[in-house]
Amino acid sequence: MPPCVPIILTTGWDQVGFNAVMSPAAALVEEVAGVWLKEALGLPADASFGIVTGAQGGNTVGLAAARHQVLERAAPVPPVTGHAWDLPR
Repeated sequence: MPPCVPIILTTGWDQVGFNAVMSPAAALVEEVAGVWLKEALGLPADASFGIVTGAQGGNTVGLAAARHQVLERAAPVPPVTGHAWDLPR
């Protein structure tokens, strides 16, 4: 088989697996993997989970989550405003 054949096949059959409408199978696999990993790591069942498609996306999500955690720890929530940092923005 020429080396270009796998590239052509994967390009033509590429699954857009970012939601259940585009790829129900990919969405189901992600959901099952999320439940399994949360159980294996001892995380709460209601913790967020997602599989990213590359290192850049994973790094961005990791930095955003770390920023959120650090800012929550840095300043306690004042009773007047209800929040220390406007984290969701």
